[in-house]
Amino acid sequence: MSDKSKLQFDKNPNKWIEEAISKNHIKYYDYKCFTNIKKIKNNSFEKFYRANWKNSEQCFALKSFLNFDDVTVKEILFELELQHKIDFYNNIIRLYGITAKESKNDQLKKYLLVMEYVDGNSLQSYLKETFKNLTWEDKYKLAYQLTCIVSHLHDKGIVLGDLHSSNILVYQNTIKLTDLGLTKRIKELSEQKSSLLDIVPYIDPKKFVNSDDLVQPYSLNKKSDVYSIGMLLWEISSGQPPFKNKSFDADLITQILQEIYNWLLNNQDNSSNSIYLLGYLNFHGIGTNVNRQEAIKLYQKAVELENNAAKLDISYIYIYGNDDETNYNKAFEISKKLAEEEYPGGINRLGYCYDSGIGTEVNIQKAFELYQKAADLGNSNGINNLGWCYEKGIGTDVNMQKAFEFYQKAADLENLNGINNLGACYDCGTGTNINKQKAFELYLTAANLENDLAQYNLALMYENGNGIEKNINQAIYWYKKLLNKEMKMLKIN
Repeated sequence: MSDKSKLQFDKNPNKWIEEAISKNHIKYYDYKCFTNIKKIKNNSFEKFYRANWKNSEQCFALKSFLNFDDVTVKEILFELELQHKIDFYNNIIRLYGITAKESKNDQLKKYLLVMEYVDGNSLQSYLKETFKNLTWEDKYKLAYQLTCIVSHLHDKGIVLGDLHSSNILVYQNTIKLTDLGLTKRIKELSEQKSSLLDIVPYIDPKKFVNSDDLVQPYSLNKKSDVYSIGMLLWEISSGQPPFKNKSFDADLITQILQEIYNWLLNNQDNSSNSIYLLGYLNFHGIGTNVNRQEAIKLYQKAVELENNAAKLDISYIYIYGNDDETNYNKAFEISKKLAEEEYPGGINRLGYCYDSGIGTEVNIQKAFELYQKAADLGNSNGINNLGWCYEKGIGTDVNMQKAFEFYQKAADLENLNGINNLGACYDCGTGTNINKQKAFELYLTAANLENDLAQYNLALMYENGNGIEKNINQAIYWYKKLLNKEMKMLKIN
């Protein structure tokens, strides 16, 4: 969707769609041109049809929603933006456009999504039917495709939050994701309740923990997707859904992480993705205690196998690690190589090296250019850093309006620094009008996702009563939370 021509939303969802069509944000297909329309699947809030286009052999999938309201329309348009961002990745079902079915009884048109049709089974069904005939090579290929897809999406700043074996298709031995979280978002926004029992084993256990530490519900993030991948790797290797025939109480959910870690530990192979994932779990203490030394060893092993995600993470350690871990020259060289391979995260990291003089001389013009390139490739950190450049005049002229716009884009991609920086814009009136309530909400969102700057900003708002009701207890809570993290890091280091 073009950034220069924003859609203007009103209370009529049909007008949103019509405006999107008129501005060529979404392609329109004439419903009369579809033939042989047959319903192939339905659930509590959507129906799927298979149809031919103009009596040809070409098939499309048509998807309708039982409640076609403003929530659904906004998420459809957002889904289209995400699809354009990843440039129609082959392992993700393509969303081509929209069609409308005239209804005599309803004032509103019945809109349907026009999607790529894949005559495949869900991963769960595929494993049930073919598992006995699958070799370890077949399982490895499925697992490898899955991890590559999610790694690619994460590099574009996209979090799925809804990975399970029922919404992943297998077609001609190729993994296909059915959407980029559209179904999850619509269900969450329209129902505002959880109906998740069928997919509990795949969901980050923190989603279910009732903790006094959380001021608002826990938001699924990249780590949550990594957790889901672990459960799917188990299912692919065993042929059984995780924790089959067991009730999903809180105690079971909290044990799942350990099960994933132990399985990976006892089933190591030479796959760079498996090695990287094990290192990631050790570094972040997922399913085990934090073990930086073991994590670094595993990262380095994955780096030797040319795993780009491991290269990016090890460069982070070389920059921000302990005294015996930091190596600015290595961080710069790794970032440079990743950038040469057009790896968006590496391009952004190289920009940061030039920005901060890490392993090279400071070159703010070069930093700006690299941030711009990473942003153009959809990297959320690059987008956020570009906003910082426009706010501070790094390699370009100060432009508060552009700073605000880039922070907004980064926040839309759930970049935590972007969310915090957008909050700061509303807090101080940077590129927008001051809105203390909006600033508070954004700080709170990022703070609950463990962003240090947001936690500090939130504590300041509570301490000073800046735009919100003064609350010293909440201020102390957030300051203590920051202090406890610092103490924990000192112990780990």
